[in-house]
Amino acid sequence: MITIGIADLAIAKMINVLDKKQQRSITFTELNECKIDVKKMMEEKTGKTVLIISNRDETNNFLREYRDVFHYDKNETLILDEKITLESLKKDYITYKIIIILEMLEKAS
Repeated sequence: MITIGIADLAIAKMINVLDKKQQRSITFTELNECKIDVKKMMEEKTGKTVLIISNRDETNNFLREYRDVFHYDKNETLILDEKITLESLKKDYITYKIIIILEMLEKAS
């Protein structure tokens, strides 16, 4: 089984939209759609079950832990802090799981 946290998914999606669209925000609806696509593609590629942990507690922990990177508005949108650049996001937060998620997002677009 492969486990992916909401932080991995959110950082990968933000890198993707920042790189492709120069967009500094993603909605939770977009993140949920991304979760579905990544889960399906990763299961097809690996043949393993993929569990994406994105319950309320996990999301609240993510928002607290990454409060210097993202803020959340009342429209259910994650907004990248203005001091964070694409380069710093990649340098400071990228992991192996995020690299794999980014590959899946590339294939989906």
